[in-house]
Amino acid sequence: MEVVLDENGVLEYTKTNIPKPLDFDPQAQAQWKKDTKKLGELFWRVLEIMWFRTCMERRLLLKCGRLS
Repeated sequence: MEVVLDENGVLEYTKTNIPKPLDFDPQAQAQWKKDTKKLGELFWRVLEIMWFRTCMERRLLLKCGRLS
């Protein structure tokens, strides 16, 4: 999973561009929550794509008789 996120640049983005605010600034807190929510949605989308690919590859291999 980390490889896919790294290929898309998401992993680097999360490590550099989404620092958690240290002080209690409502605007900074809101922006941080927005960014982390966006990252979470992207993470689940990538996970869903990977899961779908794996399932389709297995179905194809089963139909071809290469996977038993």
